[in-house]
Amino acid sequence: MDNLLSAFSQFMTTYFGNVVEMIQSVEIIIGICFAVLGVATSVLARRITRIIRKRNDVDDNDSCLVTIKVVGLVFMLVAFLILVLQTLA
Repeated sequence: MDNLLSAFSQFMTTYFGNVVEMIQSVEIIIGICFAVLGVATSVLARRITRIIRKRNDVDDNDSCLVTIKVVGLVFMLVAFLILVLQTLA
């Protein structure tokens, strides 16, 4: 039982050490920022469109709303690519 606990403890120590080291990387921080911007832009797209159009009723197929949501999705795609490519390197 001691051997099993020792192996688990050693694994968790090295795993969390690697995770903390990876999170402190500049590329990972930039990727996380892009992801947060993308999610925030996509979630707040309707409210941003209301401010731009100065109307309370915004259609679902409004070009401004669709453009803002696409920009949010592009931010999330960039974040995904940064995070995947950084973890593969």
